[in-house]
Amino acid sequence: MDIKELSWTMRSCFLALSTLLCLDTTLLDAEEQPKGVSEVGEILEQATQSAAQIKNAFFRAKVFHGIAAAYVKAANLEKALAVADRKDNVHKDGTLESISRTQLERRQILNAIETASKMEDGLSKALMLRHIAEDITEKGERKDALKILVQALVASSAIKDGSTRAYALQRIAETQGVAGDRNAARLTIQEAIKFINSSPETVMDKTLALQMTAEVQARLGDVKAALETAESIQDDARKAGALRDIAGAQARAGDVSHALETVATINDPFNHEYALQQIVEAQADRKDIQGALQTAAAIKQSNGSKAIALFRIAEAQVGSRNFEAASLTLQQARQAALNIQDVKERAHTLGWVARGKAEVGDKVSASETVQQALTATNDITGKKDKDSPLLSIVEAQAQMGDFKGALQTTASMSSDFFTDRAFYQIARAQVQAAPTLRHQNVCGCVMCGE
Repeated sequence: MDIKELSWTMRSCFLALSTLLCLDTTLLDAEEQPKGVSEVGEILEQATQSAAQIKNAFFRAKVFHGIAAAYVKAANLEKALAVADRKDNVHKDGTLESISRTQLERRQILNAIETASKMEDGLSKALMLRHIAEDITEKGERKDALKILVQALVASSAIKDGSTRAYALQRIAETQGVAGDRNAARLTIQEAIKFINSSPETVMDKTLALQMTAEVQARLGDVKAALETAESIQDDARKAGALRDIAGAQARAGDVSHALETVATINDPFNHEYALQQIVEAQADRKDIQGALQTAAAIKQSNGSKAIALFRIAEAQVGSRNFEAASLTLQQARQAALNIQDVKERAHTLGWVARGKAEVGDKVSASETVQQALTATNDITGKKDKDSPLLSIVEAQAQMGDFKGALQTTASMSSDFFTDRAFYQIARAQVQAAPTLRHQNVCGCVMCGE
């Protein structure tokens, strides 16, 4: 597939996204001008028509999600729900989730709950209700949150697969704990463990579910129970993964010293390094840059954990608008990425670093890093194994504004799954980069491949 063919494939997606970009400004106009409301309707009709022309079902559904959310912002719930019900919308629940999330953002809590209740998949419904409860918990409305979590538990009862139901219960339990009902959270976790033990899945599936349970217990602050769950895991790798996640939960709770003690009990090299990475990320989130750098220094350079940890530190530095320090940290991240032994992981991580360099405005270094990432992909033997690293490179190129290069990279992908996501990233980046979409030809030369 050549670049021109790829460009035309994503044109409809670009047109739909570009019309949505105009929406916020138009809504502001609508507050002062009666004609604004009708203008919003026209824009969304144009976006819907463009979306309907998108052949790729994944693209089409993603754009429908955005259109439905925009209708909610325009106070037209009927139209939003109509988008969800379209026959050509292959992910109705995803659109309903988008509507519910938008209602939640606008503090239309009861409407958000009602929309979530329309979702057909038990897991999707339970998780969306849990998300609403989590949101209002953060606003201090804990009693109401616990009531919504009861609805989430009811929704989870429709899930037939034992491990999937256990996952929903784990997430609900976590939010119950945050909302202040630790007893209910422990009961829900016990229920999750019951489903794990009674489900017909393989031992490996059960050990994974127990690993996730241990992490939730640690997040709830019940580290003793979490460690006991970890000890009950039969598979050594899963046990190491559970200890890794417990350490991460301890660090996110601010208990870095005990997190490091937990890490010291992990014998598996991969999980040991990944646990340190999680601690770095927690420290960076808490703006403890010096502590994060110190922990990152203890990570070996044989896998991607060190480079990703440094990348996360750089993100925190960017968030604090310390771009000079972020640039230096990204230099260290690039060097760490170049030392990664696994070529696929090296290419993927270099793509991440390149995107970070583009974000801090260092386009020259970003371009150099992209070339290093592309060189690494040439050494990957399996063609399909190249797609994931290539996607990270596409994201970096799109962030740099190198849309032609991003399309060339996309053309070398072999999987529709990754190609679809590359298209979406390019289209979104190009829309965000377009200065005045209402007054320009949205099908520019890059889009048409001319």
